[in-house]
Amino acid sequence: MYSSWEGKRVSVGTLKVGEAVTVVSGVNVIREPDKVRVLQPTSPGEVPPLKAGDEVLGYGLRGDGDYVFWAKGVWYTQYYEFRGGMNGECGFRDTSMCSFAISKPGVQEWWVHVKTSRGLMGWVLASKSVHGKTWSDANFGDLCMWD
Repeated sequence: MYSSWEGKRVSVGTLKVGEAVTVVSGVNVIREPDKVRVLQPTSPGEVPPLKAGDEVLGYGLRGDGDYVFWAKGVWYTQYYEFRGGMNGECGFRDTSMCSFAISKPGVQEWWVHVKTSRGLMGWVLASKSVHGKTWSDANFGDLCMWD
């Protein structure tokens, strides 16, 4: 367990095997955003105006299922099911419905703030994804990182 999810953290203790904890909060930390390729242009008048082939930055999923992007100086979202793959695969039978694809996964971490039955509070790294390779702590598998 650590004092913070931020870079300048120190160990504040350890969890014992099987020890119950109370989850106080959590935070998704984007250390490096995804690189995302736009597959379908935005509708006329939509902000930001994007065309197929544009590259934008992706900042992951929110709890409502929207994927968050930064492009042309503004934040915008798309529902995650509109994500396609760079090889043309898509969650829809009609692949023209997919509007974006992650071309280069970034680095994301999910930290959980916990309190032990002994009253000790600290942050635990529950999962980490580095350029498409994901590690997850099985102890926090039943938690939803988007809630």
